[in-house]
Amino acid sequence: MKKLIRALVVVMVATMIPCLTIGQNTASRQYTKEAPLVYEDAWDLWPYVFLNEHGEPEGFNIDMLKLVFKELDIPYVIKLKPTTEALEDLRAGRSDLMLRLAASFHDDYARYGEEAVQLFTHSVVTPKSKPVKIHALEDLGQHKVIVHTGSLSHRMMVDHGWTDNCIPIGDMKEAMQRVCSKDDGMIVWNTLSLKWLMKKFNTANLQITPIDMPHGEYKFMSNDTVLLHKLDSVYAQLCATDRMQPILNKWFYPDRVDSGIPNWLGYAAAVIGVLVFLLLYYTITLKLRERKMTKLIAKHNRRLALILRTTKVRVWLYDVQRKVFVWMGDNGEMDGREHPLSEFADKYTSETFMKLMQTIDKIVKGKHQSGVVGLTSTEDGNSREYVSALSVFRRSRRGVPTMIVGMMDDQTERLLAQRKAKDGMLRYRSIFSTSMVDMTYYSPDGILTDINQKACQTFNCKREDILAEHVPFNYALEDDTLRPETFEGSYSTHLIKVKSNPNLADSINFTRDVYYEQQLIPVSDASNRLLGIFGSGRDVTEFVNSYHQLRRSIRQLTATASDITEYISNINYALHAGGVRLVNYSPSAHTLTVYREMNVVQLTLTQSRFMSLVAEESKRVAMRLLNNMDARDDEPMDASLKSTLRVKGGLTLALQFHFLPIYNKVGDVESYFGLCRDISREQATAEELEREKTKAQEVENVKNIFLRNMSHEIRTPITTVVGFAELFAQEHDPAEEDGFITEIKNNANFLLKLVNDILFLSRLDANMIEFNKAPIDFAYTFEGHCQMGWAKVQKPGVEYRVENPYEHLVVEIDDGNVGKIVEQLVENAARKTVSGMVRTRYDFIGNHLLITVEDTSDGMDQETQSRLFERSTISVGEGGMGLGLPICKELAHQMGGYVYLNSAEGCGTTVWVVIPCTAMQVVKRPITN
Repeated sequence: MKKLIRALVVVMVATMIPCLTIGQNTASRQYTKEAPLVYEDAWDLWPYVFLNEHGEPEGFNIDMLKLVFKELDIPYVIKLKPTTEALEDLRAGRSDLMLRLAASFHDDYARYGEEAVQLFTHSVVTPKSKPVKIHALEDLGQHKVIVHTGSLSHRMMVDHGWTDNCIPIGDMKEAMQRVCSKDDGMIVWNTLSLKWLMKKFNTANLQITPIDMPHGEYKFMSNDTVLLHKLDSVYAQLCATDRMQPILNKWFYPDRVDSGIPNWLGYAAAVIGVLVFLLLYYTITLKLRERKMTKLIAKHNRRLALILRTTKVRVWLYDVQRKVFVWMGDNGEMDGREHPLSEFADKYTSETFMKLMQTIDKIVKGKHQSGVVGLTSTEDGNSREYVSALSVFRRSRRGVPTMIVGMMDDQTERLLAQRKAKDGMLRYRSIFSTSMVDMTYYSPDGILTDINQKACQTFNCKREDILAEHVPFNYALEDDTLRPETFEGSYSTHLIKVKSNPNLADSINFTRDVYYEQQLIPVSDASNRLLGIFGSGRDVTEFVNSYHQLRRSIRQLTATASDITEYISNINYALHAGGVRLVNYSPSAHTLTVYREMNVVQLTLTQSRFMSLVAEESKRVAMRLLNNMDARDDEPMDASLKSTLRVKGGLTLALQFHFLPIYNKVGDVESYFGLCRDISREQATAEELEREKTKAQEVENVKNIFLRNMSHEIRTPITTVVGFAELFAQEHDPAEEDGFITEIKNNANFLLKLVNDILFLSRLDANMIEFNKAPIDFAYTFEGHCQMGWAKVQKPGVEYRVENPYEHLVVEIDDGNVGKIVEQLVENAARKTVSGMVRTRYDFIGNHLLITVEDTSDGMDQETQSRLFERSTISVGEGGMGLGLPICKELAHQMGGYVYLNSAEGCGTTVWVVIPCTAMQVVKRPITN
């Protein structure tokens, strides 16, 4: 009876939807014989749609659409092409309709219908002679499998980082024949497609096994929303009246036999009976009760929906006898879809799901009236934690629970916040307690709430005693006017006296006066709300006393004549330790005397000998210094000179002189006394700093040029997006909106690619890219990289050729980053080539992987080639190559390889990439004449 009512509802809704949707959207184009509806689809998706031996379209999609178009009386044309071309035609408006998997990687091409035409489930085909190793999605990360290029299974493996185990192949017939003939390999694809191919080629030695993987849904795709509503409506009517069953039996269930009795007769009889029953029911007292209950249920549903939306709690019901789950939506009503145990269990870990079922079993058996279970979700690859409260929703007449209700609360964010807070507190406590300096913490109202052991030792107190006194943060600052909310921090060293100090806490037991160095810093959150005041300090009494003692010693040495000998000894020691020499110049003898110690001559130099040791660049300064002293100038003189000598470490000896005039009894200058200090290292450091400054300025100039270029290139698409977006607010022709949207999408995608390239290049510069080498059969992956590179930029009239000279080439490389280089170079070549061909090839020579990308574009001159890999001259506008080549160059460099290019105007371009690697297996293809 429920099925009959559901069929009636489907028919009624399907009949109403076209009327409602057509009234809402009148922008659909009219399909006539002169301008028929164009349906394009893939030519190799068996048994859904494919080209038969006569080159004619055939398959489930074709028969189903012919029936639908006949119901809608729409003229149509069916074309089959490669998948990428069909999708691009749909996005560009060259076609009107397509049937495709409803997935995120198809969202940019068109909109989806509501009806799921077919489910896409996964299976694996393996030889019967070998064990089946693939049972679930996680197994794909452990074994190499063949997948259809660009399929859902292919993209899922790429998203999970299992590209090393992924063998993408475009022709699945060839893949099936290869596995069948070699009796080796595994193919993962759509279950129905694999069954059809196995039956088509009579693969008796192969077996097919279902895989526990997320399924997909095939839906109508079109940019005409009215057409989508019409198609959904007609398809729902055909399914409800079983008119689709013969087509389904023909392509998916050929062994089923039609009884010949129309199902609609039974449905019609059931509907009539239901209508009569409802009529009788409403004519009696139940009609009033129904209205009352409807209002009450609606009221409760509204309250429940409000609770669900505000608390973000999800509710499900479990049918004990049928063992199915049904989710309740945010509106407080059931979503209508039933989830079997296996499907519901796939969303959660096996351990937590078993606990859920055990708790349900105890409630059903009457051991518990309710229960609480924690569930861990593994859906979409993200782990989330839920707390589910269970109770009895409905009982049978005998009191046995028949329906269990569960309320699930997402606790992921709360648990994560708790873990982060716990980790932060552990780190804080570890640093706070084990620090070698005194550390204190004051609450937002300025009261001491925490103090570490080192501070307790300094203040000679117990932690519990001093915390019990509620010491204010300004107790040692001697300023009672300070308030925590206005305090901006302080750094001070003050004397804490044992006696007569009113700010000293009672629990502090100093035995002496203490000089204490303290720093107080207020800590606030993002909203500038004070969280507390953090303090650090140390006892610097010994340092202060040492400083005072040093000052007293200096005064004593200066005042006492008896300590002159010790003073001279200290000077000599300082001369030796500091590398300083005493010098004396005699203007009358024209000689320079250097003293190792106060009275020990190290050497005596004449003017000519002194000048011979001076470097050429310092000779003028040295000559001026000697001439001024020979003229007996009475002013102090300073000079820094470079010599021709070398010191330890290979540095050029540089000396700094400081002379003071010495007068005789009559007041005339008699000689010059001074200091000579070795400044070789300082001079070398200064020169090195100057060189580094020059280099930094050059790098800064290059970076500024790069930033100017990038800012221009970034502003251009942003301006375009804003401009076309503003056109929507102005008066415009609705027919132009598709053009506006296309321009906005193109510029947004262009801007996203540019930002991604800039971020990736920044990560390369910061050495944040990890290179994980692993053995990979490059013979299988190379063609896939090339196809990914030129997939979106192929042009008619251009030949795209991949030369694969190896049967197997297993090398140890980072296939992901090498593939990124290949895809970027291939995309650049395909983008620049408008006629001729783009050819790619690879080879293994001398422990190096050599990759060649050759095209027949217009080429470029030598000046353009010299600037091609420079970031500062990059142009990413129309026809520009963007940041791709600098990224390729830097990636290859960080992997130990390099990229070089050869081109000439009018002669095309050839790019070579060389990556060092180790080969594990090298099997070349046989040479055929």
